[in-house]
Amino acid sequence: ISKSGKYILVISSVGYKTFSKMISLNNDTTSVNIFLSQRSNQLQDVVVTNSEKDGWSKYGNIFLDNFIGTSKEARQCILKNRSVVKFSFSQRKKELVAFADEPLIIENKALGYIIKYQLENFVFNYNSNYLFFKGYPLFTEMDGNTRRQYSWQKERKHVYDLSIMRFIRALYNDRVIENNYAV
Repeated sequence: ISKSGKYILVISSVGYKTFSKMISLNNDTTSVNIFLSQRSNQLQDVVVTNSEKDGWSKYGNIFLDNFIGTSKEARQCILKNRSVVKFSFSQRKKELVAFADEPLIIENKALGYIIKYQLENFVFNYNSNYLFFKGYPLFTEMDGNTRRQYSWQKERKHVYDLSIMRFIRALYNDRVIENNYAV
């Protein structure tokens, strides 16, 4: 990285917990000590479905609808490496867990991004509709001509303007009215 600023450094390796740390880069040399902890896999009362065909036929749509979404823009997203996602289901808890040992590759044609997503945790409870997922995204802009790049920029702004994130930022900064929200 050649530009000064704050960055989140994310390092992941199979069999280890993902390491993440906020770092500040300036003109001086920056060094970071990194320690990776082994991941312990403890699955209790769980039926693991390792077969991509079987897992995806049972849980694929639930995973995609909750992870990527169901919006017009989400329908233009493609998970390029579905086979890395594995599922486990707890009959007792009625809970779906998805995991992957390598980053998910998502092509977002609506917004012009390729996203590498290090999935750390995905849990969906069928009884309560509780959803939780955590991970680390890395966005890379897709190639496109000038007209396509302009179209993507316009669509990104439109999606952000309608996002929960924009509302939460307005709420946090006490700028709800200035951002045309009525609460």
